[in-house]
Amino acid sequence: MDDDLQKPTSELKPLNADEENNSEDEEERPDWLKLIPQSQRPVIPKRGEKAHEPTGQHGKETNLQAHLLQRARNAMFDAIRTPLSAWNKTVSAGEWIPDERRVKVTYARGGHFQSLGWKNWILPEEALYLVERGSLICTTPAGAPMSVQQAYSTMIGEELTLEAFQVYAYLKRLGYILTRFDPPFSDYPVVPLTPARPPPSGPSLLDRVKRIFISIFAPLLPSYASLFRTMRSRVVAPLTPTSLRLPPPPSTTPYTPLWNLYKPQNNTPFKKSSPGPAPWQLVVINARTTPMPTLQELTALFDIAPPSEIPPPKIPPKLRPAPKFQWFKPQTWFAKPSLPPRNPFVGLRAGKKTAVIAVVDTGNVGFFRFMQGAFEEVEMHANDI
Repeated sequence: MDDDLQKPTSELKPLNADEENNSEDEEERPDWLKLIPQSQRPVIPKRGEKAHEPTGQHGKETNLQAHLLQRARNAMFDAIRTPLSAWNKTVSAGEWIPDERRVKVTYARGGHFQSLGWKNWILPEEALYLVERGSLICTTPAGAPMSVQQAYSTMIGEELTLEAFQVYAYLKRLGYILTRFDPPFSDYPVVPLTPARPPPSGPSLLDRVKRIFISIFAPLLPSYASLFRTMRSRVVAPLTPTSLRLPPPPSTTPYTPLWNLYKPQNNTPFKKSSPGPAPWQLVVINARTTPMPTLQELTALFDIAPPSEIPPPKIPPKLRPAPKFQWFKPQTWFAKPSLPPRNPFVGLRAGKKTAVIAVVDTGNVGFFRFMQGAFEEVEMHANDI
């Protein structure tokens, strides 16, 4: 039996014609597209000729292609070399005051100052933003006009970092309005931290009578809601800074609000004298040097943040008909048509308060939102029926 086995050798034996045909058939892959109907076959879109695709011999570009490419390059360089220009009626003038580290506006033109500056002074980020746009001619105390490079080297410092200006310029180009969180001047308008809400009105006489009747008869005839309340394993008290028992944040923390951030206002003009409560307080950090915020730092940001607005439903809710009167359900005695209860997850997703942190990583600006949940204020049980 061992004699019948062939010993392995390094010599290759020639294949017969049948064996060659079989090997070629095995190497050919089946075309599965032939099994799909013509109407269901995928269509590969045909692209046009590229702007610069070498079509010469040996994959080289032709003289015409080289000429068109060089002309496009020259147009790009000409556009970069073009000096910044602005309309004379929108160009303002100001003088840099080194001791105050502010710019005193001597000639104000354009609509920028509706939301920038205070009286005749503008802050370094505001002045640098206008200089970069070509809307402000800023001069030194000697009277020489500053270039953009000189304005950067002069106004960027301890009060205004490069990361902070990048965030400021990015948001201003999008139309947002930013004011300083800490007033830089003695008469600078102070933004209220929380919006002024009207005092809640007390219950009417009829509502008091309803509560008395329901409080008397409801324990005798419990509803589904009262049953679910008794089934709760634990009642969570409202979270407050005192109940958390957290140590205070350090005195020098990078998570300090720098600006008050307002939404773009297209219809109503922004009032600098009375700006109103800001929706957000913006914090700017450097991603390479600042770690994640601690719980103490986030709690300090939530303490000064205004309450978040719960987004309204996309589809307006319809009134539910009043339930039929049933003598064994006190809730139906004075029932009226009412709106259905709102989805609690919308408020939980929006958060009770919001802290916005701008993170700059080597020029790339990103925004992170930290929300304070209100799970202890939402009763996750059935409604009264």
